[in-house]
Amino acid sequence: MSDPAPLLLRASRDLLARMGPAGFTVKGSAGAGNLAQVPWIAFLDPDVTDSAQEGIYVVYLWSVDAATLYLCLSQGVTDVAKKHKANVLPRLRSEAAKIRTLISRESDDLLAEISLGSRDRLPVQYEAATIAAIKYETSNLPSEAQLRSDLSRMTELYGAAVGRKRTKLTEDPEAWEAGLPELKVEERISERKLKWNLDFGNDRAKAGEDVFFPVKAGVRRVTRRHVAVLEGLRELLKANNWETSSPHPFDLEARRAPSSCLLIEVKVIREGDIAGAAREAIGQLLDYQFAYREFVGGHELVAAFSDQLDDHYRRLLRSLNISVWWYDTSSSSWKTDGVSWNS
Repeated sequence: MSDPAPLLLRASRDLLARMGPAGFTVKGSAGAGNLAQVPWIAFLDPDVTDSAQEGIYVVYLWSVDAATLYLCLSQGVTDVAKKHKANVLPRLRSEAAKIRTLISRESDDLLAEISLGSRDRLPVQYEAATIAAIKYETSNLPSEAQLRSDLSRMTELYGAAVGRKRTKLTEDPEAWEAGLPELKVEERISERKLKWNLDFGNDRAKAGEDVFFPVKAGVRRVTRRHVAVLEGLRELLKANNWETSSPHPFDLEARRAPSSCLLIEVKVIREGDIAGAAREAIGQLLDYQFAYREFVGGHELVAAFSDQLDDHYRRLLRSLNISVWWYDTSSSSWKTDGVSWNS
C-alpha cells in the first residue's frame, strides 16, 4: 500500500480535481487495507452521490492485469449488494440496462459490457454495474486531448442519465433499484443552521455540505456542487488579489483596489439545461442590480457557469453587459468573455 501506484491513486483527489466538471468530487482507491484487484478513480457529482458505494458516477477501472483501462458510466455496488446479496448481479444488470435505454441515442457507440479479467466478487459486480464504457489499452493510450474529450463526454452523459432517471422515478419509483437525492427547498430548518455568508474557513461551511440562506419567501437550498463551485471561484479570485464576500442574497461580491467591484452569480448547468441556467442568471443579476442599486449599482455583472455555454446565450449575456465565466474541462481552467479576474 506504500508503493508509488497506490500512493498516486490515493492522491488522485488532488491530482485530478480540476479534470472533471466544476464542483465534482474525485476519489481514487487502490484498496482499503489490502490491495484491490481492480483499482479505480471516480468522478462524483456531490448532488447525486458522495460515495462510490452508491448512486451513479463516472469511473476509471483497471483490469486485473492492468493491460486494459475502462472509462465507465457506472453505479455503486455496495448498497445493492447489502440489500440483495445472492441476487445482486441481476439487480445491477437490470438497473444498468434501464439507465442505458434512457441515454441510448448518445451512447450507441459505447460499450455496454466490460471485462476486468477476474471472477472474484467485486470485479464481477463492477462489470454488472456498468452502464456505458470506453476501452483503452494501457500500452497504447490515446492523446491527452482525446482522454480529456472522452472524460468530458462521459460526464455529460452522466448528467443526462441522472436527469432522465429522475423524471422516470417520479412516474414509477418502484421500477428502479435505487432512487436519487432530491433537489428541493427545505420547508423548515432550525435557526442555528442559517448562514448569512459562506465562510470557507469554517468547517461547517466547507464544500461538500449543504448551506442554507434565509430569504423572504422561506429558505433557499444551495446544493453541494454549487457550494464547491463557489469555493473554487473564491480561491481563484483570492489568488488574483480580490477580496470576496457573500452578503445575502448574492453568491459572490468581489472588490479590488482602487475601485474594481464584481457582482457574481454562479449557476450549475444541470442535465444540459444551458437555457435555464442562463435565463436564471440574467434574471437574478438584473434584479439585484435594480433592487440593490445603492450597494451594487456600479458593480460589473458576472454570470459564472459550471460548464460552457453555447454562442447564443453567451452573446445574449454580453449584449446585456453581463460578463460570462465558465469552467472549461478541456483545459481544466476558468475562461472569460468580458471582464476578467486577472485584468
